[in-house]
Amino acid sequence: MSTNNSRYFLTLFLTFFFLCGIAQDGFESGINAGIQLGGSKLLGEMNGSSGMIQEFNNQFGFSGAIEISKYLTPHFELGLGAGSSNLSGKLNNPSDLTAQGLHTAFIPEVYDPIEYTNKLTKLSLAGKYYLKSVANESLFNPFLKAGVGYLTYNSELKNMESGEIFFGKGDENSANLSTGVAIAGVGFKTTLSPHLSLVASADFNFVNYDMLDVVHNYDSDENRIEVKGIFSELKIGIIYTTKAVTGGNKSSGKKGKSSRKRSKHSSDPHLPFAR
Repeated sequence: MSTNNSRYFLTLFLTFFFLCGIAQDGFESGINAGIQLGGSKLLGEMNGSSGMIQEFNNQFGFSGAIEISKYLTPHFELGLGAGSSNLSGKLNNPSDLTAQGLHTAFIPEVYDPIEYTNKLTKLSLAGKYYLKSVANESLFNPFLKAGVGYLTYNSELKNMESGEIFFGKGDENSANLSTGVAIAGVGFKTTLSPHLSLVASADFNFVNYDMLDVVHNYDSDENRIEVKGIFSELKIGIIYTTKAVTGGNKSSGKKGKSSRKRSKHSSDPHLPFAR
């Protein structure tokens, strides 16, 4: 792990435990730890009102992540994650690319079929809001997810037939690249036991840089344009909870009801101050 990645991970780690330390009083839960596996795919790049740009035939790749998290309230969970997503795509006719003759990799111009691979390493801090209390065992508890993260790129653009690499980032022969990422997603949790859950999620990752497909974009005036890349991750996994969830509104309500009941029956009408 590079120095920048180490610093970023330490920042996320300290933020995670600080927020866990100010969790809601009266709500107790252990630490959750799990692994999720699935697939990832580049959905495209956006430039203002021009719509989605897809210059390659993008393919599904492997995606995986590990996460530690904690329920801070009966409906909110905060998690710290580390994962990897593989993006790839092919193009039989590179002459359609706006980068022909302009991008470093396309001087001189390239006409043979090409492909890109982009191995992304992601560190993230994300929160999940559950529609039902996590203290209730449920076969279907939907959640919404939002967070921020940090991507490190290991990318290659190469000739499909010869394997010659034209351009890339992150290997020993090229500069390193890392960017921030915003995360939004949906999913659901299924409780298997007090300590074990099944989780499925669909995450959408937004990057404010045109490097997910390893090729920069240019307009009709041959000026490089700013685009936002979007890639998806579909994953399913198992989560282990060290301590079954307790507390929350449900148990507090029962406790309050019992207390009021005892208070009502404890009054004696024959005492001097009884009413």
